[in-house]
Amino acid sequence: MSLAIVIYHEAAHIVAGFVLRIPLGSADISPDGGVVRMAWWYRAMRMFYPVSRQTVRRDLIWSLAGDFGEQLMLGRAMPDTSHDRLFLDALTRRFRLSTEELEREAWNIVFQERQAILSIAKRLETKHHFSEYDMQLLYMNWLAHGAARPRTSSIT
Repeated sequence: MSLAIVIYHEAAHIVAGFVLRIPLGSADISPDGGVVRMAWWYRAMRMFYPVSRQTVRRDLIWSLAGDFGEQLMLGRAMPDTSHDRLFLDALTRRFRLSTEELEREAWNIVFQERQAILSIAKRLETKHHFSEYDMQLLYMNWLAHGAARPRTSSIT
């Protein structure tokens, strides 16, 4: 897997997390792959409370944003994610969600925030690890540059 693919994929997850107000922890990338973690306290809290339909909806949109970020930024076809598709289909059936609506919302976030994705991708090129503190600085920078404009989404 190319490092550029990983960078844009993870940058899209980061920005989608900001838009969807998902508390993010740290992020790591390498040519073998990458990961953006939710904040530890958010993951711990979710273990003790029932999962709502709205939470699943938000998390699925966040998950889909990475692939759409690759597609938009690199102009490449969507990767083969058949194993992810089975998971997505199972959750959408269980929580009565529309796959098409989730994909449309993820695509809209990535398209509307493409400049922020580019900016974070540039930072990921030089710094392959973001601590929780770094993520908070990125979030504040994102807010300061007008990204907190009103959204038409029913997610937030």
